[in-house]
Amino acid sequence: MASKLRIGCVPYLNVLPLIRGLETRADVELVHRVPSELSRLLAAEEIDVGIVPIVEYLRGVGEAILPGMSISSRGPVRSVLVFLGCPAAEVETLAADTSSRSSAALAQVIFRKRYGIDPVQVPCPPDLDAMLSRAHAALLIGDPALASEGCDHDRLDLGEVWFELTGLPFTFAPWVVRKGAPVRELTEILQAAKAAGVGDLRSIAVEAARERPFSAELIESYLSVNTNHDLSDDHLRGIERFATYAEELGIIPTRREVRVAQP
Repeated sequence: MASKLRIGCVPYLNVLPLIRGLETRADVELVHRVPSELSRLLAAEEIDVGIVPIVEYLRGVGEAILPGMSISSRGPVRSVLVFLGCPAAEVETLAADTSSRSSAALAQVIFRKRYGIDPVQVPCPPDLDAMLSRAHAALLIGDPALASEGCDHDRLDLGEVWFELTGLPFTFAPWVVRKGAPVRELTEILQAAKAAGVGDLRSIAVEAARERPFSAELIESYLSVNTNHDLSDDHLRGIERFATYAEELGIIPTRREVRVAQP
C-alpha cells in the first residue's frame, strides 16, 4: 500500500476553504500545526507540503510554491492585528505571537516603512492583556485576533496597511512543497480541495461555528471578504515587493527566487 501524502495545515479558520474534503481522503494525512512548526516540519522533510509562512519560504524553507493557492488578503484581513497601547509612532516594544513569522516580519516592515521605527519584538503567547502589560503593542494572529476584535484598544490591521502602502495583496502563506515531492499529484489534490471549499463557504462557516466562539455569519464574511485564497500575478508581485523590503531591512539574508512549481 502506498504511503499517505502528508499535508501540513494551520489550525485557523482561514485555511478551511483550502482543505475541504481532505480529511476524508484515504491517501492523505493532515498534519495540523501552527505556522512556525509547519516550517520546521517542511524543512526536515517530515511533510510533503505545508501552508508555510511566506517569510520562511524566502529564508529557504521548501523547494517551490504550488500554483493558484494561498492564504492572502487584499485589504483588511481582520486576523492579523497589532493592538496599540500608545500611538503607533511611539511604539518601542511589540509583544509578538510567536506562532507566525510572516506576520511578525510584516509588522516589522510596516513599522519601518510607515512610521520610521523599529520596535523590539518580545515573544509572547497570544493573550492580549498579558501582552500589553509587557509591551507598548501586541501582535495577534488567527482566531485569537478575531476573538479580540471587540476590545477597546486601537489597532492596525496589517493586511489593510500593506494594501495602502503597496496596492498589492499580501500573501501570508502559500502551499510550499519539499524537494522531490509529487508536485502534479499534490497540485491536483489541493486545487480540487480549494475549488470545493471556495464554492461551499456557507457550509464551512456553519460547521466551524459549532466548534469556535464565532457566529456562522462572521466566519462566512471573514472567509469570503477578508481572506483571499488565490495566487495570481498580483499576489506574486506582492511577494516580490515584500521580499525586497525584507532584504532591505535584514529580515531575510538575501533575495530568493520566487519559484512556482509547474505540475
